[in-house]
Amino acid sequence: MRWIRVWLLLWMTCFFVAPAYARIFAGGSIPLLYEARTQLKASNLDWLEYHIPVLEPARREPLLYVLLSQYYQLKLLPSNQLVPWFKRLAGQRPTLIEHVKIDGYLITRPRYDYPAMARAILNHWQARQYQEQYARQLRDGVFPWQTIFQSKNPTLLAQQQAVVYALGELDRQQLERIYQRLQKYSYFFPDNSVFAALAINLKNRHILEQLFSQAVDQYSINALNYIAEHYTPSFALAILIQAAHHPQIKYYALHAMTDLAKRDPAAAQYVQQQQVK
Repeated sequence: MRWIRVWLLLWMTCFFVAPAYARIFAGGSIPLLYEARTQLKASNLDWLEYHIPVLEPARREPLLYVLLSQYYQLKLLPSNQLVPWFKRLAGQRPTLIEHVKIDGYLITRPRYDYPAMARAILNHWQARQYQEQYARQLRDGVFPWQTIFQSKNPTLLAQQQAVVYALGELDRQQLERIYQRLQKYSYFFPDNSVFAALAINLKNRHILEQLFSQAVDQYSINALNYIAEHYTPSFALAILIQAAHHPQIKYYALHAMTDLAKRDPAAAQYVQQQQVK
């Protein structure tokens, strides 16, 4: 029975990362990945600094990439003793590279870009550090929009993510005040994340229409999926139908409707009608 449990554990680990990273687990790397994941969650810096650097690049780099990818997907926050370790990884340069053709162009890139994953984890950590302060400033109307949302800010992405988190802590009146400010003044937003967070939390059809009429990015798409999952069915369907009128986002709106259709007969009927056309 014990061996059955071990086999199931290893199979589940393979399933999580296969097939893209199957090569990583040759030569006994599955137990190493499992142990590294355990030690990382325990903030055991001594273990991480002793066991991982001695591996040859062909094992170390993919192992780090999968390890950090799993850590990031779980939205874990590094302890204070782990932050310097993540910073060191973020500053490293992978030695394993690959050549791929994208849109007819030959691109050279890291095969396992674990430094990028380390930077993503640090951005998430930094955003959480800012979140409480930003929520307080946004409530009091003293948030420094011009200082943060300008193109030369080197920590803009982390600070922007903190703003998104903080918006979720505000009441409707505070959110409406922020929306009015953003309509009045011009700031540099690298993507739709802040406006999408405002629109989702306000649940205002006009503001959502503004979001879906803008250039589409992943945050617009995420907003559609959130609406399909969390809004009341009738309101969600009305928003998604409205969004589908915009050619640049129509495909994603119809895809979100298929998710909504699982819990709403009216959405299911609408999707079926669209398929007949």
